[in-house]
Amino acid sequence: MTHGEIEEEKLLQDLQKVAEEVGKTPKYSEYKELGEYHPETFINRFGSYNKALRKAELTPRVGITQSEIVKDVGRVAKELGHVPDTREYREHGVSTPRTASRKIGGWEEVIRLANVRQMKAVEVEEE
Repeated sequence: MTHGEIEEEKLLQDLQKVAEEVGKTPKYSEYKELGEYHPETFINRFGSYNKALRKAELTPRVGITQSEIVKDVGRVAKELGHVPDTREYREHGVSTPRTASRKIGGWEEVIRLANVRQMKAVEVEEE
């Protein structure tokens, strides 16, 4: 089932269910771990994760900082043993490649700042 086929109400109810489980508005990474759907579904359907949260009558949390993104990309690179591509970061990171690229100025710049180029690189794809 694609994100366009899932009823909007089901998506929003699942966001609210996860919020109840964690006792607060769920971070992207919390929803990714506990939710029924992939968080990218909300981005595709509503334009952003925060817009989906607002639609579900939840208050968006303060966004991730550039420093947190860079540290997280480094963590993912160490876990994988190579420079993550955007698909891998989407699966293993606490943010999204789209957010990281937007906040920092492109995926190549994210990787450069994370200082993980010395690791065995995989082909870096742009979103």
